[in-house]
Amino acid sequence: MLTAIGIALTGVAHDVWSFAATVVCWSTGEAMIGGVPGSIVARLAPQDARGRYQGSFQWTWGIARFVALAVGTAVYADASPSVVWWFTAIAGVGAALGVGALAPAIAHRTATPEPVTTPEPTAPAVW
Repeated sequence: MLTAIGIALTGVAHDVWSFAATVVCWSTGEAMIGGVPGSIVARLAPQDARGRYQGSFQWTWGIARFVALAVGTAVYADASPSVVWWFTAIAGVGAALGVGALAPAIAHRTATPEPVTTPEPTAPAVW
């Protein structure tokens, strides 16, 4: 949420100090969440496929950044800057709420399984 709100507030920043405040806000959000997505992907992946999962995950982020820069720049130039900032706020908060809604499922999938215990064989009674 901090990242989304901080980036969205850039649209209303008007001087150096307000821009600096937005950078502090979204940077704090990024620092707080930094390693979490990668660790979730690693925990969800089968042990022998973690590298492939991590590679695919990072690859999709690279594509998303490329597309976002291209589309965001076009929207900024053709529609208006406020469309970019409002979309950032709505999409970012929506994504944060979506991940929050998925938290129980993620926790269930990434939980360490309970060890399976087998009952000790009992010796036959001797009379």
